[in-house]
Amino acid sequence: MQLTDSQFVCQGKVIGSANAKLRKTSVAIVGVGGTGSNAALLLAQLGTKQVTLIDPDVIETSNLGRQPLFTKSDIGKFKAETAVQKLKQHKNTLFIPTVNLLTEKNAAKLIANADIVLDCTDNYAARKAINSFCLRKKIPWIYCGAIRDKIMVSTIIPSKTPCFNCFAIKPTCEVSCCEEGIIPTATSIAAGIQVQEFVNLLGGKPKLAGKMLHMNLSTLTFSIFSLEKKCKDCKNRVK
Repeated sequence: MQLTDSQFVCQGKVIGSANAKLRKTSVAIVGVGGTGSNAALLLAQLGTKQVTLIDPDVIETSNLGRQPLFTKSDIGKFKAETAVQKLKQHKNTLFIPTVNLLTEKNAAKLIANADIVLDCTDNYAARKAINSFCLRKKIPWIYCGAIRDKIMVSTIIPSKTPCFNCFAIKPTCEVSCCEEGIIPTATSIAAGIQVQEFVNLLGGKPKLAGKMLHMNLSTLTFSIFSLEKKCKDCKNRVK
């Protein structure tokens, strides 16, 4: 596809060199829930070359309010496979479904071909697996969390920024969005920020590398603060 194609010419005026890189970039999205389904749609609209969608879950009624790719007729179907079916109209992006839970054991198989990983899961162990594999293979990834009316986003670049282990303490009790509550604006805005940071990263100017963005949608307030290298691996790295 020509980069002057009218579908992408407007965004090219804003994102510059990142526009051409999108057509050469492979992304893995871990988790195809509220954040992941929104992120997948945005990547398709941007014209990203390839997107692998990784999720073991099936669609439930409680998902429909915040997961825009799914409807009532999809209940009981696998999220990853259904999302690919809904997104196949975007011919410029190759979507690959993977019905699997990302773990330390299968990370090499599931995300080895990704240039960048987008974390859209709410599973602590899966995030640890992303972090471990990406550190070894020096693959940048973007952490994203959304719960209730709160959003958190951070860009992790191996050997350059603090990693997930530096700021994420294992919760004593993991809660789901249904248990804790969540609003659809949180997942859609979180995905928008995450994908914008992906574009920033492609352009060589990530804004959240080594930083954490916290946003409260109910009060419309946000803060960005620097992270520190606290884990053993990061402390031993040359700055």
